[in-house]
Amino acid sequence: MDDNLANGRHVLLIVASGLMDGLSRDLLQYANICLGLPLYGVEITMFKMGDRELIVPRGVRHRAGGRRPTGPGRGRVDHATFLAACTPSTAAFFERMLNEAEERGMVLYWGSKGFSVRMPLEQPVSVMRGYPPDVFEVRTANWPLDAETLAEFRRQLGERAPFELGGKHTHRLRVDEKTQQQVDDALAFMWDEVEKMMSVAWGDE
Repeated sequence: MDDNLANGRHVLLIVASGLMDGLSRDLLQYANICLGLPLYGVEITMFKMGDRELIVPRGVRHRAGGRRPTGPGRGRVDHATFLAACTPSTAAFFERMLNEAEERGMVLYWGSKGFSVRMPLEQPVSVMRGYPPDVFEVRTANWPLDAETLAEFRRQLGERAPFELGGKHTHRLRVDEKTQQQVDDALAFMWDEVEKMMSVAWGDE
């Protein structure tokens, strides 16, 4: 351990609630890029499940270039890089969507191009995705709904915005000035549905 400290083979870890706000991200980015400190942040969100408590950690680390390596020749996009690849109006929508996802304790997964919003269940379930420059998706695979309830959900989603089917479980919509109000309505509807599904999954109803 002494050798690791002497040779700089270590990381600094901050664990706290409310860590993923804009100021925290900027400080982590500054420490990693400008100071060269291997600084990681972990935000802890706690949920009650009956007489048990569920702890959901979310981690973030900023590196120069805005990408985190995930293996030879591959990388994952991050928050800032993703928004920079979107159109201005779409970036504003996705910024709000990501902030709301964090506030609601969702799990955010960053892929090579876009992101996925997942319900923080024992096995996280994807509910929405975003891809640059303007694609908003609703993903219904593995949802804890019976066939009739799922069909009704799809009907109501279609009433709010002109989603197109991109496969058996994917509903896709391009976000632009014409669809802005519709996509805002669809997002509000989605948060209500996600809250209902999580309440059922956690036994609150």
